[in-house]
Amino acid sequence: MTSVQPTVNGIGDVEAPRIGTATGSNASERYEFLNILGKGSSAKVWKAFDRQEKREVAIKEFESWEGSGSQYNREVITLKALNASDKQGDYVLRIFDTCVRADSGNSCIVMEVY
Repeated sequence: MTSVQPTVNGIGDVEAPRIGTATGSNASERYEFLNILGKGSSAKVWKAFDRQEKREVAIKEFESWEGSGSQYNREVITLKALNASDKQGDYVLRIFDTCVRADSGNSCIVMEVY
């Protein structure tokens, strides 16, 4: 079992996401990583279980490399804007949270899984 910790601002502060900051003593127990759904050159997507909300989620984990923070920021901002324009949730995956893996320090985006 691998776990992540939610960021201080969660998804509420997308203009300046705080990469690498985490709070909560129990936060490391929130997500259980189950298996890799896909992998690209800069990130991999995990199927995971959110113990707090009791639902399966997808977690996109960005590999740490120079410039990965700006790629992560752009993706969070873009997904938030798309979520805001798709009120019914018919066309865009819902973003639930942003987080940092406790073991690697990699930034992650938690979203719905299909």
